[in-house]
Amino acid sequence: MTRSIFEAAGKKAGLLGTIENFDGVNRYPSRLTTAGPAEYQTFIRKMLQNNCEYAVTEVSSHALHQHRVAGSQFRAVAFTNVTHDHLDYHQSYEAYLEAKCRLMDHCNPSTSVIINLDDEGCCRIAERVDRHSQLMTISLESHSADLYAEVIDETFERTRFILHYQGDAIPIETQLLGRHNLINALTAAALAFSSDIPVEAVVKGLQQISGIPGRMQKIPYEDGPQVVVDYAHTPDALANVIAALQPVTSGRLFCLFGAGGNRDQQKRPHMGKVASGAEVVVLTSDNPRQEDPQEIIDQIASGIPAGDDNLEIHVEPDRREAIFWALQHAAVGDTVLIAGKGHEKVQVFNQEEIPFDDVEVVRQFMDQNSWSKTNLTLNH
Repeated sequence: MTRSIFEAAGKKAGLLGTIENFDGVNRYPSRLTTAGPAEYQTFIRKMLQNNCEYAVTEVSSHALHQHRVAGSQFRAVAFTNVTHDHLDYHQSYEAYLEAKCRLMDHCNPSTSVIINLDDEGCCRIAERVDRHSQLMTISLESHSADLYAEVIDETFERTRFILHYQGDAIPIETQLLGRHNLINALTAAALAFSSDIPVEAVVKGLQQISGIPGRMQKIPYEDGPQVVVDYAHTPDALANVIAALQPVTSGRLFCLFGAGGNRDQQKRPHMGKVASGAEVVVLTSDNPRQEDPQEIIDQIASGIPAGDDNLEIHVEPDRREAIFWALQHAAVGDTVLIAGKGHEKVQVFNQEEIPFDDVEVVRQFMDQNSWSKTNLTLNH
């Protein structure tokens, strides 16, 4: 979103993040959210050589703990959320919070520090912001924030809202789904305003984004359910996506997901509990790595409340078969959420990476289903 705004302002911007790295000329798939220190600086140098004026970078807690952005100073930084994630690495929420706070070591007195007031962890970070830094707040809940959004209406196709900033009420329409994406939009707007980007470019940059790979990615399905692929792999992210889809679903909401092996096990039952907000829960594999897929599923299932007659649960460890099952059983008006892997192109079993793309699997089902309908018509 931030890069889109800069480009709308006529500014060339590079990008380093989970989905891809872009040096101003070439795009490269990401191996890590934030590259190692030598690779990171090499990318920044390439951006300069390619006449980029800005570098928009995603800096993970792992990267901060491991000093991957050592030597870098940022003009503006934004903390989006600090929720239950990566505890397999950080061991505790407090250590995770401390790692995120290290981003402020890369700020100077003129750096804008953007804080999401709707997130408790971010508010704790705000307490540590140096009083000389330029603190900017965003919120969907509090009208006392420097930037806040007022939702006008939401559909599966688009969201309309008013962005309030410095006394101005700015109408914006975006094709992106969910209130968490409104927070993302406010974050991008705040980063842009702190870099002296005009309002017109902020509006244009946010409105021209049609979709982001694996992030609430809508897959058109004629005469079928609404289908969304999303990277949500934490309790908080899954809760946000379910909350976004419920009001735009007239039928049943299917939630299909798993959990990564050799990663934080504490979050698994919490994800099961959150998923029960849907009408149909489909438990499957994510990237099992060296763990038994069924054991991971059992841990997730342990968090699903028992005795809810309105909740249907289906277990299928084979992710392709699970996706096919959900699409077969969903009707027009239903929504099928396929969560956890998003933009990823492989599934990891033990040490082996097997080609697997949620979006392509959905399209394979649609192609087969379309052929079946055509064949039935021809036979008739």
